[in-house]
Amino acid sequence: MIGFDGHSYVLQSAQKQYLLCADKSDESRDRRRARLLATVDYYKQIGISPIYETIAKEEGVSLYAIKNELKEARKDRTILKLKETYLKELRERHFGLSE
Repeated sequence: MIGFDGHSYVLQSAQKQYLLCADKSDESRDRRRARLLATVDYYKQIGISPIYETIAKEEGVSLYAIKNELKEARKDRTILKLKETYLKELRERHFGLSE
């Protein structure tokens, strides 16, 4: 599931599809931000680093864009609550944990 790309640990391409809790093609801004926040927390838990750079690469956007999205997301209680739903789903899917 996790591989080394020469300078950091990253999620192998074949496994990425299982981490995404939403279809990004019709994903709202709030849902995307919540999913990104959940992904940050999940990557911290499983030890992927560098986190923001990895997410930017996976999302196909700049590091600056990811940091701005996450900064805005952390200001919104609705998004933070939704993040917990995504994070719980990630944990259950990959670790078999339920809260």
